[in-house]
Amino acid sequence: MSLPAAPPRLTRLELHGFKSFAGRTVFAFESGITAVIGPNGSGKSNISDAVRWALGEQSHGALRSKRTEDVIFAGGSGRAPSGMAEVAVTFDNTSGWLPIAFSEVTVTRRAYRTGENQYLINGKRVRLREVAHLTASLGQSHTVVGQGLVDAALSQRAEERRGLFEHAADLTGLRLKAAEAERNLAETETNSARLMDLLTELEPRLKTLERAARQAREWKGVQDRLHALQRGHYGRLLRVALGHLTTVSEVAAAGTAALNRGREEVDRLVAAVQVARVAAEDTRAVLAQQDARLQAVLDQVRRIGHERDLAGERYAALTRRREDMAYTQTGLDEQVAAVTAELTGLAGNLAAVEADAVTARATV
Repeated sequence: MSLPAAPPRLTRLELHGFKSFAGRTVFAFESGITAVIGPNGSGKSNISDAVRWALGEQSHGALRSKRTEDVIFAGGSGRAPSGMAEVAVTFDNTSGWLPIAFSEVTVTRRAYRTGENQYLINGKRVRLREVAHLTASLGQSHTVVGQGLVDAALSQRAEERRGLFEHAADLTGLRLKAAEAERNLAETETNSARLMDLLTELEPRLKTLERAARQAREWKGVQDRLHALQRGHYGRLLRVALGHLTTVSEVAAAGTAALNRGREEVDRLVAAVQVARVAAEDTRAVLAQQDARLQAVLDQVRRIGHERDLAGERYAALTRRREDMAYTQTGLDEQVAAVTAELTGLAGNLAAVEADAVTARATV
């Protein structure tokens, strides 16, 4: 016979911004008994309230508060109020007591001044319901006895005292499961009633549905026959269309071949046109050079003709001048003859004068 698993042990409690714990405070619970000692008003009860609160306590009376903001540090001693309260409770779950596949389980709760609450198990966001299922089995192993709880338990009515004993006897988890089972059973009963209503509503229509089913089967047969006829008809149409497609494909292939030949011819003609354009450009260049040379020759011809005209005019002028000079030479010849005759006379006279001069010189 196997021994029951050992219950989880509280190993660590971390508070930050919860009631009087403004800064981050860590309580480590070693093996044995751990006692927290302090004077009245030092916040000892806040530690047990923190454990209750982190494990999902929803009663503000049990937490000695009126609303969520009361558990958040309100400020004091020169410190500003906190905007959030956070408590993390860590359990050693090596025995597997808690229904989760972790050897160490940390349950964290956060509260903001907006009233929002967040629950985390090992850093993963969860719902309050999951925290309640996880910690329901802690009732027998962890019971928080607060101030005046014993007197309250003795003075409470039997129904109220029953809840305390159920929590200590580890019946909370079972009650949660029973409540969930009852909800599921109620939903199932509701669904069953709905099904009965549907059956009651559909039973009068059964014959109509049978007739409709028979008609549907007949329609299905007609539909299958129609599909078979349509397949045959469309098959014939398909074969004819495939024959036409083959013919058209052959024509298209021939047209494609002709088109390719035409494209090759066009490419050849385009290349020939390109060569002709190059030759035309070369011819234009040669013609431009010939035109330039022709223009130069024409200019030279015009210049030579002009020079010829000038030479003709000069020749005519020189001819007239020669004629004038010939006429002038005739007159000059006559003048030379006259001057020669006159010189001859003067020479005779000079000889006579020289003779006279000699005579005169001799006389002298």
